[in-house]
Amino acid sequence: GIDFSATSDASGTGVSMGSELLDDYEEGTWTPKLGGTTSNPTQSYSNQQGRYTRTGNIVVCTGEVKLATSGISAGSGDAELEQLPFTAKSGLTEYYGACAIGGVSGWATDNEGAPDRGTIEGNSTVVRLRLYENSGGKQAGTGDVSAADYGDSTRILGFLAVYEVD
Repeated sequence: GIDFSATSDASGTGVSMGSELLDDYEEGTWTPKLGGTTSNPTQSYSNQQGRYTRTGNIVVCTGEVKLATSGISAGSGDAELEQLPFTAKSGLTEYYGACAIGGVSGWATDNEGAPDRGTIEGNSTVVRLRLYENSGGKQAGTGDVSAADYGDSTRILGFLAVYEVD
């Protein structure tokens, strides 16, 4: 790896210096797919593409996924974007990453139940798709998206996931 210890410049309250060794860098492609926490939908895809960059213990994934125009058998449970290229960091019970979604189309409920974000839990290779909930113009929290809401031509037009790995 590349050792950056000669340029150490960390300072400030609460800063603790860890390793200054860059021990991994790679770029590649991966194939995202839509799934459900209880059962996966049965479908074919018209588009599945993803790219990733891993720098040390941080992975950045981008991509797009689109179901074919017919023949979907909806899954059950919460909706997921599956097959991330690396397993998220294990050991803690909270989230290790987040996913921003650029746009969606083709969801069964006229896109009202479609995801606009996602979370990546520790020791997993999935993004749990989430929906910003609004109550009277105020944030009511983030809810899960149902895998039953996949429809013909469901599409996530672009996403960016960033997470930590071991």
